[in-house]
Amino acid sequence: MIWVADFESAPPPLAEDTAEETQHAICKIITQEVQTSANATVKRQLKGVCTTRQIERKFVQLERKLLSELNSIKAMLTNERPISVKTTDYEYFSYDENLAEKSLGSAIDEDSIVSVTESVTRDSSWVRTEIDKFNNTVYTLKSEKVFTYYWEISQIRAIFRKQGIHIRSPDFYVLGHQLCLQLYPNHLHSDYLGIQLRPSSNFLKKHKFTILDRFDSSKDINSQTLNGVGTYEGVYRVPYAKLEERHYLHNDAVIIKVTIYLNS
Repeated sequence: MIWVADFESAPPPLAEDTAEETQHAICKIITQEVQTSANATVKRQLKGVCTTRQIERKFVQLERKLLSELNSIKAMLTNERPISVKTTDYEYFSYDENLAEKSLGSAIDEDSIVSVTESVTRDSSWVRTEIDKFNNTVYTLKSEKVFTYYWEISQIRAIFRKQGIHIRSPDFYVLGHQLCLQLYPNHLHSDYLGIQLRPSSNFLKKHKFTILDRFDSSKDINSQTLNGVGTYEGVYRVPYAKLEERHYLHNDAVIIKVTIYLNS
């Protein structure tokens, strides 16, 4: 009598989401009187093995993610509207100044204004939108990278009466440097408001200050470009009388913007 046993291992099926190993056993019995054979099949599921379908699915997901990232980069390069990208200290924006002016103009439709109150509400909301979008951000302005920070000080008229003090803004960070703004009421014992950029370390970048008019950005008060930091030359002084002329102290608050030129 002769025993013959053959074993085969079939590859995992391609159309399934689970990997399996299939073993075929063939047993043949051959004698002078009897010749017969028996077949047996054993299947077992393999753990930790990806099927072809699963691999294809992963590649499709990866392809979609890459296309999405490429489309986002393309949008940042070609889209006129700001698209934010998170960094460690601030957000980076690609910004078109002309677009901002167009947006401001389109936000106010003179034909639809029925009262002064409505006009004030619309203009004020634009200022808030500007702050929410560009506060503590880096963006490109006229082919130059700039950083902007907005500081709103409430109960400003009471502060104007103070003598021999200064008020400090919350800290913010630019290129790894810790900075803040300082406000000097009655600077040098005169009816002037002093504004200064103060770094905690050596930081020499050109910058300028802007005091926002709440209802007309063309009337903002802008300083000259300043080079000094933490010195008398870096203090921008504005007379109180100038601040009372328009809407710089709306609701007894003033908004100061500092623009720092990062390429300087």
